[in-house]
Amino acid sequence: MIKVAAVSALSLFASVAFAGVDVTGHITGVQMMPEGLYFATDIANITTYCAIRWNGMNMFVPASDPNFPYYYGLVMTAYSKSRTIYLGNISFFNGTTQCDLTKTGYGIVSF
Repeated sequence: MIKVAAVSALSLFASVAFAGVDVTGHITGVQMMPEGLYFATDIANITTYCAIRWNGMNMFVPASDPNFPYYYGLVMTAYSKSRTIYLGNISFFNGTTQCDLTKTGYGIVSF
């Protein structure tokens, strides 16, 4: 009985600790710059979390990130094949800057 209560308490804490808004959509534009990869999405409420900058770009992956080649490949594949992307815990951002996907801890998923 004590084990069940402990597991229940831990699962409740874990769901609260990692709670956040997750969104899905498509990549509508990509721009490569020396500082990193910028891209835009068609996610309706994305401006609540990610500020739109030049040419509608609202997502960013810095070239200095050690996982940049992975992000680049995933974003370009999703864009070229019009695949759906999933952004976990996007509510980590407050809409004042472009969203740096390396900061959420969840990154991006394409399916």
